[in-house]
Amino acid sequence: GFAGNTLPSEIASSAASLRRDGFLLATDAHNLYIASGGGRGAVYGAVHLLEKYFDCRKYSPTVEVFPRRKDLVLSCIFEADNPVNDIRIVYGDFALDPEYRDWMRIHTQEDLYGKGYYVHTLSTLIPWQTYFADHPDYFAWTGGKRVIDQPCLSQPDVFDIVVAKLREEMAAQPDKKIWSVSQNDNTTYCQCPDCLKAIEEEGSPAGPVIRFVNKVAALFPDKTISTLAYQYSRQAPRLTQPAPNVQVMLCTIELNRSLPIAEDPSSQAFVRDITDWSRVCTNLYLWDYTVDFSHFVSPFPNLHVLQPNIKFFVSQGVRQHFQQSNTSPGHEFSELKSYLLAHLLWNPAVDANAVMNDFLSGYYGKAAPFVRGYIDALRAALGRTGAGLNIYEPPAIHADDFLSAQDVAADNALFDKAE
Repeated sequence: GFAGNTLPSEIASSAASLRRDGFLLATDAHNLYIASGGGRGAVYGAVHLLEKYFDCRKYSPTVEVFPRRKDLVLSCIFEADNPVNDIRIVYGDFALDPEYRDWMRIHTQEDLYGKGYYVHTLSTLIPWQTYFADHPDYFAWTGGKRVIDQPCLSQPDVFDIVVAKLREEMAAQPDKKIWSVSQNDNTTYCQCPDCLKAIEEEGSPAGPVIRFVNKVAALFPDKTISTLAYQYSRQAPRLTQPAPNVQVMLCTIELNRSLPIAEDPSSQAFVRDITDWSRVCTNLYLWDYTVDFSHFVSPFPNLHVLQPNIKFFVSQGVRQHFQQSNTSPGHEFSELKSYLLAHLLWNPAVDANAVMNDFLSGYYGKAAPFVRGYIDALRAALGRTGAGLNIYEPPAIHADDFLSAQDVAADNALFDKAE
């Protein structure tokens, strides 16, 4: 409860260099100081104090450890910590719990984006139900006809309609700074003569998208306009650079999950794309996918790629992350994966092995060595067989590799011991 100008000079000087969400802990003969860099820094400082000095943990929204002590004793402390990443979202049910979010130091998209304007927003900004019957020319030309899948971004009236709708929504939510103007969730894009000309000039269907979004962003200089580099728009345009207040969400949806992206031969097209985007975009946001979306409960041994992937994204200038883990009770290693991802988003260089072992010990108790043995056995089998991992695959396709009858029997034996 100290105002900035009443802090001891050494503490105040160090606190002045904190980034948003960063914190400083310090003690003197009579006081404990928690200084904030803004945002949730003071809360995160208190959490750090409880974790590091009093061994408290919150492993999930329902599992926590607060050791009972007669006395709370602190020696001399002077330490500061800042997040490497500015936006840290681990998507799923767990993040709906505000106390859990604070302990994990993560955000939700609702904290940052206009309500209803996170991704795939063109269907809201210019709904086909309203406009298609009278103005099919507002929508994508493909296969010799107009279709409702996407709007035509070369059509001037489409721009005017989108801007008018945004003005209306921004007036209703003046506190929100980030607004998405992004493609609908399908693989169609307009190929009318004007759009095709832009695509050819830019060498990518992202060309018309970035040109359109830049024009929108110019009208809202105090806001950030977000858009997607996703599927057909993943490749960066050759000529047009995103404006400084344009956020580009680059998505990894197509990639294999069994190897780190930077090392995987099948992911080299994405490596090229993120490298190209990082050269031209100062506001790059990475949307990653870390579970099997078709079979949430089945083995999906990708824990070993989480750290190298996040470190790779950060090396490319990414400081904003959305980890789509869809955490929920009963999903495969939801609690562990969320815990590990949160720590990695704060500090990609953290000792991931130590974080995982700390979690396993606290969450599974005496069963922890056997659960760790299962995790290691899955990874070993994956590496031995050279299997890939796809985020929409059925587990049965791995019956001849890491989920062979022999491997499953060994895994079951570990669970017997854990029980």
